Amino acid sequence: MRELYRRVIDDLAHISPQIGVGFVTFVIAAIVGALNPQIGGAALQSFGEFVKDLLDLGTAELIVQIFLRNASTAAASIVGGVLFGILPLLSILFNGILMGAVLRLMPWDFWRLIPHGIFELPAMFIAWGLGLWVGAWILEPPRWENLKTRMTKGLVIYLLVILPLLAIAAVIEGVAAGIYRR
Repeated sequence: MRELYRRVIDDLAHISPQIGVGFVTFVIAAIVGALNPQIGGAALQSFGEFVKDLLDLGTAELIVQIFLRNASTAAASIVGGVLFGILPLLSILFNGILMGAVLRLMPWDFWRLIPHGIFELPAMFIAWGLGLWVGAWILEPPRWENLKTRMTKGLVIYLLVILPLLAIAAVIEGVAAGIYRR
């Protein structure tokens, strides 16, 4: 098991440039979302539809829904990377714009985002970075073998790193939402 985690750490180090690209793209998108109310408003409206469905859930149900949404988004970003990284890039842009729009609307309440963001954002940056890395499969021969290797490594990192981080984030976010509703 120790050897498996060493390989995961090595693989994460190998994809760190893609994680960095994802982070920088997210920050730029957040700035756009904060400075452009029209673009940020569209992202908020889209996200508001999702949140509306969660308002009546109990804490445990909310935790499960948050976890499932984030886990499926992360998985889709990794697997969707097969399409030359387009899907993870779109996910980065949407989430960055959304974050910027939220910060524009609630600049003094940003601290509420910090507790779950400590776990959720690194997990998503890793997933987005993996998706971008998977998207470059076509550039390195043998292409199909390269794609298979990248998808396998992505799955291992998803299971051992991303899902545990998202589980912690969902618990924190679900419990915090329950407290804020009171």
